[in-house]
Amino acid sequence: MISLDGPKTANEGETKHYAVTHDAVVPVTITWDVNGTAYEGATIEVPFPATGSYNVAVTVYPTAYPDSSATSTKNVTVTTYPVPTVSITGPATAVEGETKHYAVTHDAVGEATISWSADGKTYTGAEVDIPFATPGLSLIHISEPTTLL
Repeated sequence: MISLDGPKTANEGETKHYAVTHDAVVPVTITWDVNGTAYEGATIEVPFPATGSYNVAVTVYPTAYPDSSATSTKNVTVTTYPVPTVSITGPATAVEGETKHYAVTHDAVGEATISWSADGKTYTGAEVDIPFATPGLSLIHISEPTTLL
């Protein structure tokens, strides 16, 4: 009897851990197949480089009796990271020469790098102070690429 442990979902670019346990009392050989890529050992780390469906299959057999085997398969669905929702807090107006404080909140999955641009200048971090040196319309843009874990 064997048991395959590991997730059924992953995000594109993630590596996931899988393990097999068995009740064999004799030495066994363990082989894995993930969409044609072979692995060996009781535990493996599987990278999922692209979206799609992957079959993680493990076969355990007594080393002395390779025809007596057990196989377990897990279908893994790999998707992209969701696009984060971003919200800016801070004033909508400023007087020439003022510096205003802005903050961002988000629901990004995993670690995120936050960068701001205001009138061609770049800032980083979840909170920034932006100087408004000249009168006129200023546009603030936030880009928040998510780092895959």
